[in-house]
Amino acid sequence: MNDRRLESTTAAKEEPCEFCNVNHTVGNIFSWVQMTPTQEKLISAGCSALDAEALLLVLAALRHHFNPDSPLDAEASDQVRRRALELAHQNKIMWHTGATLGTGSLANEVQRLAIATTLHNAFIVDQLVYIMDKILINNKNLIVLKGVAQQEVIYGNTSVRASNDIDILSRPSYFFKAREMVTKSGFEIVTPSPWWWAFLGEQHLVKFLPRQVSLDLHHQLHQPGVPGLNNIDGLFQRARRVDFGTASILTLDTSDIALLLVISVCKALLSREANTGFITDLFALLIADAPYSVNSFLTHAATEGLRGHALVALRILDLLFGTTYLPFEGKKPLAHVDDTTLLAMSMTPQSPLIAWPRRRTLISAFCDGNRWRAGRQLALVYSSELAMHLLERPYKPAFETK
Repeated sequence: MNDRRLESTTAAKEEPCEFCNVNHTVGNIFSWVQMTPTQEKLISAGCSALDAEALLLVLAALRHHFNPDSPLDAEASDQVRRRALELAHQNKIMWHTGATLGTGSLANEVQRLAIATTLHNAFIVDQLVYIMDKILINNKNLIVLKGVAQQEVIYGNTSVRASNDIDILSRPSYFFKAREMVTKSGFEIVTPSPWWWAFLGEQHLVKFLPRQVSLDLHHQLHQPGVPGLNNIDGLFQRARRVDFGTASILTLDTSDIALLLVISVCKALLSREANTGFITDLFALLIADAPYSVNSFLTHAATEGLRGHALVALRILDLLFGTTYLPFEGKKPLAHVDDTTLLAMSMTPQSPLIAWPRRRTLISAFCDGNRWRAGRQLALVYSSELAMHLLERPYKPAFETK
């Protein structure tokens, strides 16, 4: 397993960045004393008292995973620890925090969840190999996204978090051919409405027997409100292979995984869903060679039209890990949202008391303040919502498992 942790605090470095054409400092990697919010501030940002205490515990455990020298609160009550485990599970960071949070009476629960994740993901890997034999072998028009392939690239471990389905990206011109191949291999389309592939750029398919497995076939990575890459063909040109036993799967290059992660962060914010798992994966990619990796990431993101996405993600990353990866120049993204509120939005989005910014404010940040681009995304959002009401309808599968 490639367990990426820091043995010591990295000193601050100043390096030129092609992204902003000036020098900026990236470090210290763990300034946790200055960067950790207080429980009172989290409560004022909309968290309950229990959530605020649990969130701080999760934050400490997450930082401890990457930096074993960072301190932990050993005096938390069982109630707080149980809520912290729930937050870690919702944020998909149990692999990073479970050993620290799941002590005492909670240890068996954490172990059971880890075993269940390993067994489930082993099944997903088997299904991925099966699909490769049917449609992926020697097919350079399709790339496996997210899930076990991404976990293998980042961590060298396919059991980091439960993979709910298999995601495959198709070249846009090949999408309908790919969909036909998938259905012929035993999968059934469960999202027949054209709204799915026209606006969300994906089709959801399920194979019910002998055991249910889901597959999402994509021809784009963006959604209304969250712009995608300038050149999707570049993903296929830079794709790499990952081995699962004797099978070799085509998946995204590491640099493109980082771009997919920041797109996912912005999608989660727009949908008011937790995004800490995406941020943690991004951090795991960047820490190995910071600040050089941060500079190349920012440059790559800017080239692909994802500058706004990257800045939003780096601001959240800095809040989670106490880093200073976000360039100091200019106005920070979502400047009207204070740090504690943004942290609560990222980790406890279900809290009804959080003062969420308006949708257009989020979209403007994703578009890096470009009014024309943000206006176009707002128009897509409204068009998508109208089309969903007109076209989307409940689905009844031809075959249902009991």
